[in-house]
Amino acid sequence: MAQAAFYYAGNAYLKGDYQWAAELAGYAIRVDHEDKLAREIKARSFRKLGYASMNINWRNWYLMSAMELEGKLDGDGIRQRSMEMRKVFLSPDMVRSFTPQSFLQNWVTRIDPEKAAEVELTLGFSFPDLDEQWALEVRRGVAQLHRDIPEGTGLRLSMDKRFMETLLTGEGVLVKGALLGDVKVDGNLLEIRRFLSCFDFADEAFGLMLR
Repeated sequence: MAQAAFYYAGNAYLKGDYQWAAELAGYAIRVDHEDKLAREIKARSFRKLGYASMNINWRNWYLMSAMELEGKLDGDGIRQRSMEMRKVFLSPDMVRSFTPQSFLQNWVTRIDPEKAAEVELTLGFSFPDLDEQWALEVRRGVAQLHRDIPEGTGLRLSMDKRFMETLLTGEGVLVKGALLGDVKVDGNLLEIRRFLSCFDFADEAFGLMLR
């Protein structure tokens, strides 16, 4: 899987599709954090995206991430910068701009290939206040986001967008939300727990890039 991701990442970079190249290289890095070629492709892709961005926050994010991938940032510096960027990207206005799609797309990048290697489960997400439904499918180490919930999906979570926003800021927790009634849960709780265990949400500096 890692070799295939690296191959397609290189092709995407040569074609100028830097966003796709960075995402594919990320899969290879998740398998082997020391994969220098994959890290270089992702760093170069981020630099291209950063130089092309007119938004100063995104430009800084891309360029700092490239430096981290290249090993040019020390651990303390990364953590400090991560805290600063978190304040920028998770400001109240920014959080309100997140959609369920962008929220769940982040899950795709957080899949742990080893933990999900033997898992084949789909979890549906309903947002009644927005009249939207999405589903995350985990299949042999890969996560895929689907619009709408496939028929027959037995595992489902239902929540309002406002509660989703608390998950982004760290104020909310799914389990607590379920106990307090902010999240409606349908399906086998053990299976839902198994599904959630396939993802790594450790709050580390720039963890989204290196995982």
